Amino acid sequence: MKIKTDFVTNSSSSCFIIAITEKQLPVLIDHVAELDKHPNAGNEGVRIYSTFETKRHLDFYTNDGPVDWVQKARGPQFNALGQSTYEACLDILKEGKIAVYMAVDYNVVKEFQDDWYDLITESIY
Repeated sequence: MKIKTDFVTNSSSSCFIIAITEKQLPVLIDHVAELDKHPNAGNEGVRIYSTFETKRHLDFYTNDGPVDWVQKARGPQFNALGQSTYEACLDILKEGKIAVYMAVDYNVVKEFQDDWYDLITESIY
């Protein structure tokens, strides 16, 4: 008998981490708003969960709250982001770019990828 102990979801969207510049952020926000109106995006829609411009903000989000001195020494607890997602975002920040964590309805993933393929750092399904 196998018992599944991790989080199980019934989601109909894919999550992405993308690396953008400050100038690209308003373009992405507009694109997300338009793609969210697409008739095929009616299940889960298209949305940005968070944008990270600093490691401090990334750590706060990842730990799902303030980072105290113990967490700084131990490292992230990965409450709101997994380790690979955190590391992908951290790599983007080290490049001097903004890391965007977002979700795209499965029915419009192709449209999103066609427009933003070069900037996608990680796909999380």
